[in-house]
Amino acid sequence: LARPYAPGLFFSLATAWFWTKVVFDNNPKKQDWLWFVLLMAINNYIHAFTLFFDLLVAATGLLFVKGKRLRLYLLAGLAILLLYLPGISVFLAQLGRGDIGGWLSKPKPDFLLTFIQYVFHFSNWFLATVVTIVLYLSIKYYAHSGKKNKFRWIGLGWFLVTFLVAYLYSLWRSPIIQYSTLLFVFPFLLMVFFSFFDKMPNGTRWLSLALILFTGLFTLIVNRQHYVEMYRQGFDQIPAHVINDLKRYSGNNIAVVLQAPDTRMFDYYFEKYTEKPEYFKLEKRNDLSEVNRYLENHHADMLLFGWGDYASLNYLKALQVNFPYVVERLDWFNSEYWVLSKKKIATRYHNTEEETVLGSLKKSVIPSKSSYGKAIKLHSDSLALNKNAVLYATAVIKSDTIVPDASLVFDLRGAQRNSVFWSASPFDQFASQDSTFTVAVSLRVRDLPSIPKQGILKFYIWKKDQTVIHVDKMEVGLSRIYPSEMGLYEPFR
Repeated sequence: LARPYAPGLFFSLATAWFWTKVVFDNNPKKQDWLWFVLLMAINNYIHAFTLFFDLLVAATGLLFVKGKRLRLYLLAGLAILLLYLPGISVFLAQLGRGDIGGWLSKPKPDFLLTFIQYVFHFSNWFLATVVTIVLYLSIKYYAHSGKKNKFRWIGLGWFLVTFLVAYLYSLWRSPIIQYSTLLFVFPFLLMVFFSFFDKMPNGTRWLSLALILFTGLFTLIVNRQHYVEMYRQGFDQIPAHVINDLKRYSGNNIAVVLQAPDTRMFDYYFEKYTEKPEYFKLEKRNDLSEVNRYLENHHADMLLFGWGDYASLNYLKALQVNFPYVVERLDWFNSEYWVLSKKKIATRYHNTEEETVLGSLKKSVIPSKSSYGKAIKLHSDSLALNKNAVLYATAVIKSDTIVPDASLVFDLRGAQRNSVFWSASPFDQFASQDSTFTVAVSLRVRDLPSIPKQGILKFYIWKKDQTVIHVDKMEVGLSRIYPSEMGLYEPFR
C-alpha cells in the first residue's frame, strides 16, 4: 500500500530530532542545520498534517532561539520556504477545496478517547499494562531534574494543538480529522508519558519492555486480528472467490455483479489471478434497470454479488427480492461478498439472525391525485438498534405504462416530529423492462444521526406525478453488517 503515513512519521521524527539540535544544543554543527532544512523541506511535501507539524515546530523554535542563532534560524526557515515553492500551488488548491473528498463525518465529542482506545487495540489489558508500568517506574525511579519540563510542554503542546485544530476545523468547516491525522504527533505524547523516570536497573528495563511488547503483540494479533484484516481485503478476496465459485457452481446459470465507486479495483485483482470473467460493473452512473437487463439476458438463477468501499446497500437489498436464498456470505473491511440463489440449494451457510421483518403492507394502490402511499411507522424506542444494524425497506411495484416519478422514502423524526434525517430511492433507478420491479432503500445505522428517543421512523412512497401506482408488497426490516467490516477502526464485537 502506498500511503503517506509511515514516511510522514519517519520524517516528522527526524525533523524534530535535528530541530532539537539546532535549537537547544550549545554548538550545533553545520550538518545539523543542513539536515534540519532538508528533512523539514521533504516533510512539507508528504502530507497536509506533516506540513502543519513543521509550521508548529518552526513556530515553537522562535520561543527559544535568540541572537545570532535566531538569524541562522530565520535563514533556515527562508531556505525551507524556497524549497517548498514548487508545492505552493498544490497547497493553495487543497486549502481552497477545504476537505478530503466529503466522505468523512464530523467527529463526535469522544473522538480523543476513542483514539486512545484505538491506539491500545481497544484492549483494557494493554492500556492497563502500559499505565501500570509507567506509574510504577515514575514513582520508583522519578527523575528529579526539571530540565525535561520544557520538552514535556513542547510534546504535549504539539499533540494538543494538532488535535484541536483538526477537531475544530472538522466541526466548523469540513471534516478532516481521523486517527491517521494524529499519527505524526502521537509519539511526542508517548514521550511525555514515559519521561517521568530516569535510569533503572537493566533487569527492570528489559522486563518492562517485554511486558509491553508481549501484551501489544498479543492484542494486535488476537484482539485486532491484524494479519486477517490487513492482509485479506475485499478488493482482493472478492475476485478470488468469484473465480472459485464460477467453477464450483458451474451447473447453474450464474451472473456476476460487482459494485464499487470505481470497479477498476476489481479488474486489477482479476489480472493478479490471471482470470477475468465477464461481470456487470455497478458504479454510481448505473441504475438497477441496467443490472436487471443483464440478469435477464443471462437467465440467471444464481448471483455472485460483491461490494466494496462504502457502497450503497440499496441495490443488494433489491436484488435479494429475486434471489432470496443466501448460499454464502463473506465479509472483510468495508466490503462483502454474497452468493445468492433463486432456488433453495444445499449450503453450509445457516444464519437465522440475518434479518428481522419489522412491518409490512399488502397490496395497495396510490391513486393519481394522491402524493403519498400508506406508511409503515416504527417507534424508535421499540427498536434494538446498534451501530452495526441496517434498516431497509423494499417495495414491489407494478407499472403498466411509464415509470412513475416517485421515490421510496425513509423519514426519521424526533419526539416533536421534527425532521432528523430523510433519504429517498427514486423509482427510475430500479425499474426494468418488466412491468414489475423492486425499489429499495437501505441505510446503515452508523451513517444516521443519533436515533432520538420517542422518535418515529416512517417508510412510504412519495409520488410527484399523476400516475397510478400499484404496490404488490412493501416490507420494512432490520439486517446487519459484521463488526469486521469496520474492523480497522473499531473493536471486533
